Amino acid sequence: MSIRPVKRIIQSKPTIEGAGVKLRRAFGFGETSEFDPFLLLDDFRNDRPEDYRAGFPWHPHRGIETITYVLAGSVDHGDSLGNRGKLGAGDVLTVTRLDRLARSTRDLLNTLAAITAKKAGFKSLGDAWADTTTSHGRLMLTVLGGLAEFERELIRARTGEGRERAKARGQSLGRPFKLTPHQRSEAIRRRDRGETLSDIARSYNVHPSTISRLTA
Repeated sequence: MSIRPVKRIIQSKPTIEGAGVKLRRAFGFGETSEFDPFLLLDDFRNDRPEDYRAGFPWHPHRGIETITYVLAGSVDHGDSLGNRGKLGAGDVLTVTRLDRLARSTRDLLNTLAAITAKKAGFKSLGDAWADTTTSHGRLMLTVLGGLAEFERELIRARTGEGRERAKARGQSLGRPFKLTPHQRSEAIRRRDRGETLSDIARSYNVHPSTISRLTA
């Protein structure tokens, strides 16, 4: 299983939103293309009620899905249609379908574990079996968790076996080279002669960093 490298670490910045709510924003200052499909990420952690009591004026979220993770305490939320809710101990989070809450089985189980840890429940209207408020629903989710763990172990085992077979055949692992051995040698000679990295890269249709990393 490949692990994606961390491209960069972003420090959140203090900002003010809504009717004067003080919060910290990790991203959403205009560089959203790098985080598509997410528009912004805010941290509302605060021990001073006067910093967030003003709240946010009514504003429609047309085509936008808002996700709130509560790590401690509780959250009041309302919309322009008059719907209001507060998630805390003993409460139930209800969604129309499971795909509105999670993008994978593991993501779903992790989210449900977090909800359960807060002594709250979960119910999906479109998936009757996904209901942690009933013993039958809890049993089904426990079985689902076992199957997900078995699937992970199976994928890990198959990946390991496939890697060993590839090594036995002399096959190199990882991403294929963007340049042939001849092109790499030629590019190194051109770089050593003083040609710019961008000109060399353009002739091979690769990024300049690819040329800069070449070694003899």
